[in-house]
Amino acid sequence: RGVFAKNLFQKGDFVVEYRGKLISSAESERRRKIYHSKCTVFMFDFYWQDKLWCIDASQEDDSLGRLINDDYKNPNCKMKKILANGKPHLCLFALRNINPGEEITYDYGGKDWPWRQKLNQPVNFDSDELFDPMTSDSGDEYVPDSCEDSSDGTDNSGGDNSVACPISPVQRGRSPTKKRNDSGPKSKSRRLNSVPSRTPQISWDFSSKEIGNSDTEEQSSNATPVLESCLDKSTTQVFEDESATTLSIPAVQKKEDGSRMYNKRQYCLYCQKGFIKIARHLERAHPKKPEVAQAMALPKGSKERRLHLEHLRNRGNFSHNVEVMNTGTGTLVPRKLPQNDQQTQDFLHCSYCQGLFRKEIIWRHMKICKFKPQTAQKPGKTRAQALCAFAVPPPPGVSADFWKMLSKMNQDEVCLTVKSDNLIMKFGEHLFNRLGYDVGKHEYIRQKMRELGRLLICSRKITPLRTIKDHIMPQNFMHVITSVRVLAGYITESKTFKCPSLALKTGHNLTKISELVESQANIQMNYAEAKAACAFRKVYEARWNEFISAASLRTLREAKWNAPQLLPFTEDVMKLHSYLEKQQNQYCTELSTETSPQTWANLAKVTLGQVILFNRRRSGEVSKIPLTAYLSSNDTQSPDDVSEALSDLEKKLCKHFRRIEIRGKRERKVPVLLTPMMQQSLDILVSKRQECGVPEGNTYLFARPSAWSCYRGSDCLRHFAKVCGAKNPENLTSTRLRKQTGTLSQVLNLSNTELDQLADFLGHDIRVHRQFYRLPEGTLQLAKISKVLLAMEQGRLAEFKGKSLDDICIDPEVRRTFKRRVWEKEEILAVEKHMRSFITSCRVPGKRDCDKCLQQENVALKNRNWLGIKFYVKNRITALKNKF
Repeated sequence: RGVFAKNLFQKGDFVVEYRGKLISSAESERRRKIYHSKCTVFMFDFYWQDKLWCIDASQEDDSLGRLINDDYKNPNCKMKKILANGKPHLCLFALRNINPGEEITYDYGGKDWPWRQKLNQPVNFDSDELFDPMTSDSGDEYVPDSCEDSSDGTDNSGGDNSVACPISPVQRGRSPTKKRNDSGPKSKSRRLNSVPSRTPQISWDFSSKEIGNSDTEEQSSNATPVLESCLDKSTTQVFEDESATTLSIPAVQKKEDGSRMYNKRQYCLYCQKGFIKIARHLERAHPKKPEVAQAMALPKGSKERRLHLEHLRNRGNFSHNVEVMNTGTGTLVPRKLPQNDQQTQDFLHCSYCQGLFRKEIIWRHMKICKFKPQTAQKPGKTRAQALCAFAVPPPPGVSADFWKMLSKMNQDEVCLTVKSDNLIMKFGEHLFNRLGYDVGKHEYIRQKMRELGRLLICSRKITPLRTIKDHIMPQNFMHVITSVRVLAGYITESKTFKCPSLALKTGHNLTKISELVESQANIQMNYAEAKAACAFRKVYEARWNEFISAASLRTLREAKWNAPQLLPFTEDVMKLHSYLEKQQNQYCTELSTETSPQTWANLAKVTLGQVILFNRRRSGEVSKIPLTAYLSSNDTQSPDDVSEALSDLEKKLCKHFRRIEIRGKRERKVPVLLTPMMQQSLDILVSKRQECGVPEGNTYLFARPSAWSCYRGSDCLRHFAKVCGAKNPENLTSTRLRKQTGTLSQVLNLSNTELDQLADFLGHDIRVHRQFYRLPEGTLQLAKISKVLLAMEQGRLAEFKGKSLDDICIDPEVRRTFKRRVWEKEEILAVEKHMRSFITSCRVPGKRDCDKCLQQENVALKNRNWLGIKFYVKNRITALKNKF
């Protein structure tokens, strides 16, 4: 028997559906044990939603798909899996033009079918190739040229004479059974392997209404009319194999004489069909549409009419392109045809006009786009690509917020790989659900997803692994080790990694994904998959340290050996304080008199540096202070009974500083103290935000004008450290300033409670039971910790050596003054005894002469140094010169 074509089929046309009973893998195994060997060949296995399913077409039902013969050398059709109305359908599409009378054939997959073997060669019936989910021989699915090329005629139950007809004289072979280890019969079956679609189908809910929650439950797939309507409306979702031909954009066609051929089709927004003259079609076919009527009411040849029609044309092409990318079938329509054939990933839609442009030039187009809003910014190349990537609607099952966050990822090969893998998208959505409320964590989520994308790219090049799900299979563990070593730059000779942190992070990501897969498999009652995920983690715990973690951690530890522990000098810190205070006064005056975005930015950077420097706070925490935290800070006074426990100076400090609370590391609440000068600067910045071009949607206190981000505190501190004249500007970082505070505080005689309070202010200690049992934390930080900060700012911490916080007395409004020591008579006689020759000859002595004088008169000059002697002689010479 066989099936032959009655009419002409064009390349890409839908030919027939392989119909039968949709059953689970367990039910398929049960039926194979009781079926005759000639019936089991009609059972077609395929993967859907990460599970193995089967179409059982063993029963004679007058359908044609089950009667099509095998041809592995020159098939004219290709089997594809299509999702319609939530159910999978196996359909044959024409690989080439099929003439009337030609037999319909396709490749069953595998290599050991009996009719493919030569007569003198033995048949290997024990091969598991057809049952190997990693095989690619039967997984290459053909993608039709366009959805519109699909034939309106479908299968189907033998009564449609317009498609194909069975011819009985053609005999088709049958596969014998093969023996399993448990002596149970298991027959050969046709198999369709597929990986997740290029457009990921992310669904954490598995509805039992679609397939059924019982192993023995059956569902008939005799739904050809439903499938036909879905094919006609181009709403099916096609699952492509990785090896299938990717979508491409054809180059402009030319005539024989070299001139351009104007055959480009524009797609109608309303009827979804392509036309060369789209304006004429809109005028004749859809004149009653409001947007078309509005365009036709404008004068012919006018600029406004052209813009209206161009907008309708772009919207129609955009709708068509989105459908093509979701289904994986058809041809994309760019704004301008390229000179050479190019891949789809090299193009993006403009977020303003919805035209399809090349990535390299879209930023240039967006500057001059006719449809951009008047308030639109001028984005750079990377920002423009991220903005345009979000213009495409999210795939089914992906939330709009998560898609928007993902669209800001750099649009490169890694991004395409991330979007093509189902588990990476699920992992990213898991992180987004947990951390997405904080915009500052979005970059962290994208980074984690890119780490997995880079691993997948590396694995595809050097291992048989093709998806992240393959990486969490226990049998593939050594392949994972190989990929991670290549990715992280493992050096065999020294057994070290070039990037050890990446190797460690990759392991953590894979274990987290295995936990997600296990939990989802348990929800779906897929205990075999859950067991495999759990087994991977056991192998990981037993062997990962041996192959990856040990060398990675050793590389990280050895890199820190003999590294100098540099701390900022007190002199450099004071110079930075003085420089920032001077710049702050200047920019406050300028911004108060004249509004300027540049002045606003300068004042914001200076104030940001001051807050980091004074509080010894992590730069990232201060940079991301929300505007609401400053506006809603608590200025309530301390209760009377609390105030009585404070000294007069501590009460004054409570009034001098302002305290706000922000989010710190590990979601902890951390305080920030603001001096009156800082408060003055911040008040000016808040009042001038809108005038200086800060968007209303920018929620940061230290926001960038004309942007949605904030200034980086580390960059500001690094810049000011270089220009303030510090001797070692590279040491003036937030991390080293915090270490300086912890180190220099050792000179103070602090009790255990006071050390805990200081550590908590710096964010080092979270032992809540040891904190703040004397005074409320707000009052404590204002009254106690601010003393240490002021002492460090003025460089006077050494003066309070051996004192507790209660014994330190420092007034924030009183600056330190230095008194001149008067030279005593004994000191004058001792200096003039040895330095008279320099005074009479009007020569200033050098360091060696001064040290020699100190050594000879060490008792009389015990309170002087060589500089004091030098300047005494210099002052005497100056006095003699003035006298004469």
